[in-house]
Amino acid sequence: MMTMRYSVSKACHCYFHHTCANISDNVFGVLHSILPSVNWVCQECIVFTSVTHKSINSEIQKITDAVRKLEEGHTELNQKLMNMSPMSKDPNAGQLTGAAGTTSTGLLPNNSNVSSI
Repeated sequence: MMTMRYSVSKACHCYFHHTCANISDNVFGVLHSILPSVNWVCQECIVFTSVTHKSINSEIQKITDAVRKLEEGHTELNQKLMNMSPMSKDPNAGQLTGAAGTTSTGLLPNNSNVSSI
């Protein structure tokens, strides 16, 4: 009776003849009994995973750098806003008043926009 001499990659689920997967007859003889319970992965999947991992890490670094720049810009903007007086202290500052005491937004200064009949 001839025993099949192949391994199944747990990553891609492809079958590999042991010599094609660079597993010697002696090593395969030892590993054959435990291969079903071992998470053996083919070389192609190892390379693919490594390249993908590097690419993902690069993209994460780009996102991290972009977030850092946004945080710095946000902090700078907040500091500029805090240094602008009196607008930072008076909620109605910077609004022009027109007829009947309405502001440039069209609301009465107390934000009541309901007219009395």
